[in-house]
Amino acid sequence: MNFWRSAGVAAFLSLLVIALRALYISFEQPIYIWDLGAYWHTFQSVGEMASRGDASWVRFVQQTVRVADYNASPVVPLLPVYLIFGGSRTAYVSGIAVLYLLPTVVILASVTRMALGERRVLPFWAIFILTLTFIPLWRPTLRGYLDIIGLIGLAFATWLLLDLRSDLAST
Repeated sequence: MNFWRSAGVAAFLSLLVIALRALYISFEQPIYIWDLGAYWHTFQSVGEMASRGDASWVRFVQQTVRVADYNASPVVPLLPVYLIFGGSRTAYVSGIAVLYLLPTVVILASVTRMALGERRVLPFWAIFILTLTFIPLWRPTLRGYLDIIGLIGLAFATWLLLDLRSDLAST
């Protein structure tokens, strides 16, 4: 029962994030001179190669990892999004929001809850909503930047350190 409730909450949150993102994209003006759509175009290129069954997309990603400052590896987890929904900007930003933003929010909310320790003044759902509505997480995501990926690793490392600290404190 707990699994189904968690799955339902995850599905609802995914739909909510997609709806918010769709609203933003409908008003978006493609005039960001700093966003030339490089990752979006990389997403489209790699997705097109993968959808044709062309294995050269793997070599392309490997090559960019070796030589490029902004390599194509972050678009690889987004390939199922391309294969199911296509290469539109809406699909691309939705994929970032669901696959990268939501996990970041869950981990950050968990870290916040752990950092509060015994002083748990707010329930987890309230911390989660506060984290989900934190504008600095949304701004790059809605613009199609993949910067949020870095927060997943940093937040998870912080979670591990707090978990280790609590284990040491209990011994």
